[in-house]
Amino acid sequence: MSNGGFSAFGHDFSGLVSHWRQDLRDLEREGVTYGDLYFDEEQGGPGTYRLSFSPAEIYQYVRGIVGWDQYLDGGFEAVADRALAKEAAASASDRKRRNPDFEGACAADFLGEDVEEIVSGWRPDKAQRVRAADPHQDALLGVLHIASSLPTSVRSITDRAKGAVPFELASERDVQDALFFALRSSIEDIRTEEWTPSSAGSSKRIDLAIPSERILIEVKYVRSASHARSVPNELKVDFESYHSHPACGTVVAIIWDADRRIADPAALCRDLSGPRVKAEKSFEVIVKVI
Repeated sequence: MSNGGFSAFGHDFSGLVSHWRQDLRDLEREGVTYGDLYFDEEQGGPGTYRLSFSPAEIYQYVRGIVGWDQYLDGGFEAVADRALAKEAAASASDRKRRNPDFEGACAADFLGEDVEEIVSGWRPDKAQRVRAADPHQDALLGVLHIASSLPTSVRSITDRAKGAVPFELASERDVQDALFFALRSSIEDIRTEEWTPSSAGSSKRIDLAIPSERILIEVKYVRSASHARSVPNELKVDFESYHSHPACGTVVAIIWDADRRIADPAALCRDLSGPRVKAEKSFEVIVKVI
């Protein structure tokens, strides 16, 4: 799709709303979005948060961005959902009454109050902190964004011009190499095939590690429908071993599911993501299906 356009939830969006590309894709695959928020300490404190949405809120979010995209292209008359256009126009008028300097509409007018409160960080009950604010807080979001964009990025090397040899992602190692290549351009100390310290005579290999950010990355490649059912248990076993690695602050598990064999990606990510404690070591787990 040209001009920065993209697809999500069965809709084609223009480059006018490219700012929402990552959030829409995270919602589609995980039912959540990620963002840096500045809650008061009693509400969790500043940091990177995972924002959860109900099915109804996801519907409203997508409906709103579809309408906002159409509005940016041609005003309220271009919005196909006439009920939404009427709601957004009323919201814009109300903003104008409260703030005479306000002109036109904004995305919040199309999202509705409930969704606006979530994305604006006004609903701490919908937010789970995955990392405290620190000088390197952008690194985790960078990893998550690059991982989510990997399927689009690799098309340039899998669907190459006639006569050029394609780089096919046909195995876990292929995905690991592609992810390493994508991350290495912005993260200098990313390492491949790190090992945890030996425990009870054995150790565990970690696909990628970013020591300076205390981020570990595990890659899974869904080979078949039967393997898709076993991936959650494989990850549970893996997570039990990572606590001994000195860079274990956040574990990001990237599941490559190009053929959409995982029945409910959002549920899998929700069930496996979150804080963990092992041998008195605390760390966060974030699972993404791409």
